[in-house]
Amino acid sequence: MNAGKLAETGRTILNDAVEREFYGADPYDGLNTNRSSWLLGKSRFWRLVQQQVVKRSPLNLRPLLGVRQGVNPKALSLFLSGVRDMLPQQTELINELRQMLLLTASRPDGSPVFNGLSRDEIALSDCRTNADLIENAEFSSEAGWGYNFPWQSRAFMVSSWIPTAVATSFAVDALNGLDNSVCERAVAAAARFIESSLHRHSDFRGVCFSYSPFDRTVVYNASLLAARVLAQAASQGGEKSSERFDLARSAVEFVVTCQRSDGAWVYGEADHWGWIDNLHTGFILQVLEEVSGLFDTSEWDESISRGLEFYRKFLFTSEGLPMQRSDSFYPEDPHTYAQAAITFIALKRFSPELHSLAEQVLESAVQRLWNRRTSSFHLRKKSGRLNKTIYLRWSQAWMFRAISKYVRSVADL
Repeated sequence: MNAGKLAETGRTILNDAVEREFYGADPYDGLNTNRSSWLLGKSRFWRLVQQQVVKRSPLNLRPLLGVRQGVNPKALSLFLSGVRDMLPQQTELINELRQMLLLTASRPDGSPVFNGLSRDEIALSDCRTNADLIENAEFSSEAGWGYNFPWQSRAFMVSSWIPTAVATSFAVDALNGLDNSVCERAVAAAARFIESSLHRHSDFRGVCFSYSPFDRTVVYNASLLAARVLAQAASQGGEKSSERFDLARSAVEFVVTCQRSDGAWVYGEADHWGWIDNLHTGFILQVLEEVSGLFDTSEWDESISRGLEFYRKFLFTSEGLPMQRSDSFYPEDPHTYAQAAITFIALKRFSPELHSLAEQVLESAVQRLWNRRTSSFHLRKKSGRLNKTIYLRWSQAWMFRAISKYVRSVADL
């Protein structure tokens, strides 16, 4: 399979998403319903149960439970970044995605930056209706992005639209570099959110940002993504540029210091976060490389190199297929395949074969997880059965982003 055929698959994903107006289901949207709110509102245990049952069920329980589909800001971010890379001539779609993403921005408490707009029922037509409002938005305070549904982790609960370090980072990455003044203001507002509303764990290692304004977790990939926001905003210049670079550097140093002697990173600092997985290791390696570029430094190359060695040796099979965790191959996950390809492309300067490995990963994803009938990627369980639910953010948007990265990298060779 060559780049042209992969690009065709990417365009199929994009066309389907546009037809859906970027509405879709998500593996973690099981709490996005009012039918059992009397129970879910009182119990962390039952929230976890319902979320996991909806996620793991071989049947799509969302219609039965009244789970609402919606537009996820991270999905919009991934599609916007992908279209910019692979289809830059589609300026109208880029503009609509940009405006739609801006319309989903939140204040730190989850309320909309654009008052009076129902983000739960947002449509592409809202971009045209509110074009002047969007383009003239000041973004003078803090702004970030979250998910369109509430979700429960082991450690904390995040309500709908509450901005997080992770979702905000992908939105900023999509908006950064667009020759547009409102995007520059939005990036600066996101940096203010990271600086002012996320909690900071500080010690001899540096600084670690919390996942959201309402937790105090120490999660390495999330903090590093927050650092990328600060570095990207600092690169725009301005009076706080130096301060933001310094804060970003401190967060990077924290993550580098937490790397194990074998090159690995566990997910975070809690007893239940001691695992090592492919996806979040890929995030860390990719973002370390990108932040190194923003700082124009090679000082973290040794850490990246050791991490890459562990990544390739322990998080892929002998056939080059990405494993879920260091001790488990299943489930086969389009999100993991996508991030593996993105990571290899980002780190290609470390080894000339990484670019071909990215192509191999993408080809394997198409061969093993692509459903031609539904034009979508699906998770495959250990039993060999595909989960037929179409996940717009988790699977479709991520595979589109990976394919677009690869197509762009081929064009740049």
